[in-house]
Amino acid sequence: MLTYGWVTLYAFCAGFLLDLAFGDPLVRLHPIRLLGLGIAQTETLLRRVFPKTPQGELWAGGVLAVLVPGVCFAAVFLMLRAFFRVSPWLALVVQ
Repeated sequence: MLTYGWVTLYAFCAGFLLDLAFGDPLVRLHPIRLLGLGIAQTETLLRRVFPKTPQGELWAGGVLAVLVPGVCFAAVFLMLRAFFRVSPWLALVVQ
C-alpha cells in the first residue's frame, strides 16, 4: 500500500530525474513563473503598505518571506492531500 510519504518520495525522485533530463519548461504558466509573479505583486503591495524606511522595508521583507512560502506550502499541501484521498496514484501523478 502506498502511504503519503512513499508517494512524496517517488514523486521527488521522478521530478529530480525529469528536471535533469529536460530542465524547466519555458511555458508561461509554469508554477515557478507564477510564483515569481506572485512575489513581485506581493512586494509591490507591501511597499505601498509599509513605510519607506529601513525598518519598514525590513518588516515588509519579513512579511514577504513568511507569507509567500506559507501560502504556497498550504495550497500545495491541501491540494495534494485531496488528491491522495481520491487515489495515491493520482497524487503521485499530480506531484
